[in-house]
Amino acid sequence: MPYATALAVGFMGLAAGMAVLAIGTRPALLAGGALITLGDIVLFLKNDLEALRRSPRSDAVVFGQQRLAAGLGACAGGVLGGQFYGLTEQAGNTGWFWLLAAAQCLVLPPVLLALRDRTPQHPHPHHDDEGALGPHDTDGRIPGR
Repeated sequence: MPYATALAVGFMGLAAGMAVLAIGTRPALLAGGALITLGDIVLFLKNDLEALRRSPRSDAVVFGQQRLAAGLGACAGGVLGGQFYGLTEQAGNTGWFWLLAAAQCLVLPPVLLALRDRTPQHPHPHHDDEGALGPHDTDGRIPGR
């Protein structure tokens, strides 16, 4: 799956799940959680594959950097999002929080893609957007070693 498609699918799943959470019923919470999980799976896997494909570093280092970035993002999201959720809870309507979070998920992918297109291309000689490693990467090492 090309990276742009994975971003669109993943963030659409997140946006749909958060919009469903705004309803606030038990079935909506289950359905929203499932949609968010599916979107997150696509983003998680594709980001790891892209990081492996683009980095000349060892697989272990790349995975460690990905986990660190995910942990820092989750911490920042929890702290900032938690504060904003608290404000909407005090106002008596947390549905607006989830709708704003869903809108953020719809706006973020085009912004990320625009920033990605502005940055210089990586020195990788292959310009395919599939994200899969060949039998040997650019350094001649075998994937997984």
